[in-house]
Amino acid sequence: MEARLHQPAPVDPAHGSPGNEKARGLALANHPVHGPWVRRLRETRRPMLYGPFDLVQGGPGLALRVPVFVPEGGGDRFWGLSSAIIRV
Repeated sequence: MEARLHQPAPVDPAHGSPGNEKARGLALANHPVHGPWVRRLRETRRPMLYGPFDLVQGGPGLALRVPVFVPEGGGDRFWGLSSAIIRV
């Protein structure tokens, strides 16, 4: 299992476990599989488990993602996602 935080930018190349190099630079918001889920997470503000899908590292996986919002100007703004990827 791999856990990480994602801002709307691509996956940070400085983070992650060895063997997950192919996921570095992955832009979740623009990805054909993950993009619709990212938009749904922002809209519902609720954690979601989805999949299975093909991992860029190879093999099938599931994603547990939690939207993260931070206070800003009397409201809040979407900061990014907390994610756990589970190989199945």
